[in-house]
Amino acid sequence: MPTKLGNRSGMSFTVIGFGLATLFRVPTSLPMQLQRVPRKGIKENGKPVRTFVDVLIWQGLASVAIPGFTINRICWLVGTQVHRLPANRRALVVTSTGLLSIPFIIKPIDKGVDILMDEVVRPRILKYIDA
Repeated sequence: MPTKLGNRSGMSFTVIGFGLATLFRVPTSLPMQLQRVPRKGIKENGKPVRTFVDVLIWQGLASVAIPGFTINRICWLVGTQVHRLPANRRALVVTSTGLLSIPFIIKPIDKGVDILMDEVVRPRILKYIDA
């Protein structure tokens, strides 16, 4: 029973963490887009809203969703292999492995998100946004 409660508490913190990360991404991508819109209201590139949505989706995938899932699975896999260690050492090994994996997963995730955006999102979804 305590395991289920701990798991639910951990899940709620994960949801809150993803929500906070998403809230962080909106303000960081909005100023980049607002710099592209001229002061007189004339659209410079013709699609400022589309660019904003594009940046927001890319940031959400490459900075929040995919790295979070990847690190979660790496930590889970390591946790299954070090289950015989004492709890405090197991937590240290799992956390350290997750943190040390970040530099190795950044570039492949960025390239994968670029391909996903070029092949799926931009031609099939963002083409409908014309603002």
